[in-house]
Amino acid sequence: MIATAILSSMPYNAGIVRIHVGGDFFNKKYFRAWLQVSRSRPDILFYAYTKAIGYWIDNLGRIPKNLVLTASYGGIYDNLIRKYKLPSALVVKTKYQARKLGLPVDSNDAHAANPNRRGNFALLVHGIQPKGSLWK
Repeated sequence: MIATAILSSMPYNAGIVRIHVGGDFFNKKYFRAWLQVSRSRPDILFYAYTKAIGYWIDNLGRIPKNLVLTASYGGIYDNLIRKYKLPSALVVKTKYQARKLGLPVDSNDAHAANPNRRGNFALLVHGIQPKGSLWK
C-alpha cells in the first residue's frame, strides 16, 4: 500500500527523484516500499541520504540499480558504514576540512545522484544550526 501511494503521487515524467529533502526511512516497510517504487519505475533515478543503515544492510542484495543510497555519518550506526563499505557523505564545516580529509565537496547533489560514483564525499554544513552548536 505504501508503494502504491508513492507511485500514485509521482509525476509520470519525473527524471530524477530525491527521496526526502529532510527526514529518513522511518521503518523497514517504508524502506522496502521505496525499493518496490524504484523497481516499478526503472526510467527514474532515485537517490537518498540515510542514517537508517540497518534497513540498507538487511536489503543489500535487493537495491535496484536506479536507487542510489548514500550513508550519512552522524547516526548511531556509523560503525556499520565502514564495515559494509557503504558509499557515504560526511558533513564538514569548511571546504578546507573536506580537502584535508581527501573528500570532494558535493554542492549540488551531483555525487549523491550519480549511480556510477566511486568513493565518498563531503557536504558543507547547511540548514539552521542550534544555538551554541559546534557547527555555528
